[in-house]
Amino acid sequence: MAGRICLIKSVLNSLPLYYLSIFTMPKGITKAISSINRCFLWKGILNSHGICKVAWHKVIQSKPLGGLGLGFIHSKNLALMFKWLWNLDKGVVGGWQELIL
Repeated sequence: MAGRICLIKSVLNSLPLYYLSIFTMPKGITKAISSINRCFLWKGILNSHGICKVAWHKVIQSKPLGGLGLGFIHSKNLALMFKWLWNLDKGVVGGWQELIL
């Protein structure tokens, strides 16, 4: 279980980071990614039937709140988009700012 949590945090949640930082992720994609993460955490494979031991909204909570710290992918999407906008507003982006604006 600990290995699966480590893989979800380091690989499965980091794969869509570029997309998350630029575009608003559709809810269907968010649900699909969450479903893949859930299935991998509880069962180890995608298409098997099993019992989820803890509600997913509790699992994705931060560690101080009793969760595993996986995070909600929609919140990550909003945070990364606002970071991009903040950097554009403050002029931190550099050469990319001229391309976008």
